[in-house]
Amino acid sequence: MILQFPEDMKILAGEKVEILCKFSGAPPITCTWLKFRKPEDSSDISIESSDSSSKLTISSGQQEHCGCYTIELRNSYGLRQAALNLTIVDKPDPPAKVPAASDLRRSSLTLSWYGPTYDGGSAVQTYHLEIWDSVGQQWKQLVSCNSTSYNVQVCSHLPPQSEKFRSRCLTGCLCFQNLLPERQYKFRVRAQNIYGIGEPSVESEAVTVGLVDDGGELFERIIDEDFELTEREVIKYMLQIIDGVNFIHKQGIVHLDLKPENIMCVNKTGSKIKLIDFGLARRLENAGTLKVLFGTPEFVAPEVINYEAISYPTDMWSIGVICYILLSGLSPFMGDNDNETLANVTSATWDFEDEAFDEISENAKDFITNLLKKDMKARLTCPQCFEHPWLKQDTNTMKTTKLSKERMKKYILRRKWQVSGDDDAKYTVKAVNSLGEATCTAELLVEVMAGEEEEEEEEEE
Repeated sequence: MILQFPEDMKILAGEKVEILCKFSGAPPITCTWLKFRKPEDSSDISIESSDSSSKLTISSGQQEHCGCYTIELRNSYGLRQAALNLTIVDKPDPPAKVPAASDLRRSSLTLSWYGPTYDGGSAVQTYHLEIWDSVGQQWKQLVSCNSTSYNVQVCSHLPPQSEKFRSRCLTGCLCFQNLLPERQYKFRVRAQNIYGIGEPSVESEAVTVGLVDDGGELFERIIDEDFELTEREVIKYMLQIIDGVNFIHKQGIVHLDLKPENIMCVNKTGSKIKLIDFGLARRLENAGTLKVLFGTPEFVAPEVINYEAISYPTDMWSIGVICYILLSGLSPFMGDNDNETLANVTSATWDFEDEAFDEISENAKDFITNLLKKDMKARLTCPQCFEHPWLKQDTNTMKTTKLSKERMKKYILRRKWQVSGDDDAKYTVKAVNSLGEATCTAELLVEVMAGEEEEEEEEEE
């Protein structure tokens, strides 16, 4: 007969665990302790038994000791059992993988990260973001927040001579005065639950703010009054975009965030462009099967939303969307909200029925069609794009019909309205929430411009 046995137990990691069972009955009584119905014989667990009691002791409870413990008592008259669940609670594990820096601007960036693989037996309440810079070379507390992303920015309300790394300005916003263009920054994150603050995550790759050039965004350039938008000009820009993407693909890198804001003009007068913001880029070499859950809904490929394996064709889908917009001023997938946009992307629902495409060549339409394929294996690669009749033609002899810039102006205004109301990183969180926890990781930050060295030589001449 079992006289005493504890209820389920919750013990703080590192503390001693004692499970005592008192019993009575006709001797001899055999006591057997089981964990998950298997005899317990771990070296760090001791068992002491007598004619009327048995005690299981764990000197220092750890996560691996969690489980269901059962005692079996046998004598000549039969079997009795008692069981309890042991939970070892602790500070959270470090946030998984690497914090990612994205949407890098002159004075701000967005950080995103994974939650911990184990929350310590209690929900994570707060994340503590820490920062390191190449001058001070010390880790400092930056900010605490409740989500898995945060926008770090320099505030113009603080005086330039301010030496405070972080202070609250008169407007009430949290400011980070020392995000300076000439410095590199690394970030790491700690998770906190009711039992304490855990160890830090792996540190992020070094990033530098302020790399955006003075030429401005390409989409802003083409709506300028002095700019003549034609299909020929679009071809010239598409060739540069594909050249840049082809270069990073040859390096084993996939961009994963190709969109208008990340296509910049090198200067205010020339026609050279470059790709920026590699905060979400991933290196595919030796990565095995890679799946991600981040991106901008309007430009993200179906395989990302479906949490399927990605590869270089994932970027090619985004190129198709950009080309569609450049030629028509219309977005093929933009809905009234993120969920509608994601549904359009997932079903690969789009067409050329709008009158905007009446003046667009069939070759251009065929080029887009071969990029916006739901089956990623069917999409054109960068080398195949260069061989496509639309890009391979002699632009000097082609028809130069002016394209409407009014639709493009409306598109840019709508996109600015969306971004100002909820930045792209938040779009990503919304997009991912329907599939699982919003997470993000990155392995590198690079800035690539196709033919950059050649252009510098030309400028010197």
